[in-house]
Amino acid sequence: MKKVKEATAAMSQVEQARRILAEEESELATLSRRITELTTARDNHENALEDLDHRHAEDRASIASQRAEIEAALTTARAARSDKAAGVDRPLLAKYDRIRSARKRGALFSLRGPSCGNCDTSVPMQRRNIMAARGNIEVCETCGVLLYADVASEEGAA
Repeated sequence: MKKVKEATAAMSQVEQARRILAEEESELATLSRRITELTTARDNHENALEDLDHRHAEDRASIASQRAEIEAALTTARAARSDKAAGVDRPLLAKYDRIRSARKRGALFSLRGPSCGNCDTSVPMQRRNIMAARGNIEVCETCGVLLYADVASEEGAA
């Protein structure tokens, strides 16, 4: 009887081992299938990326040529600005650059009659006369832009 119990216990252990082995094989097959699916998806994505790279290569070349043109124009404009700015007093140029960097619109306006060409604030007559006589450029006390007296338009009006 002892041998029958041992045989039954051994058969039970063998069956349990078979079930565990079957579960492990099933899990291994599932993982293998999932790896195959992921590999296929990765390959598809890599192919799609290559297609996009090929389709956009012409656009990138066009953008690069446009960028080169813009940079050349910018270099030319900066050189022209440097040439023109060479004749301007350094303190006035510094004021202009500071105002221009802070404002989206212009930094230099002419007087419009007796007032600022930007904010329409009245400029005192003494300052207007000095600006017209000496050609001074002044800062508007209200909006902070540079003001000048447009002598040519005042002479045309007279």
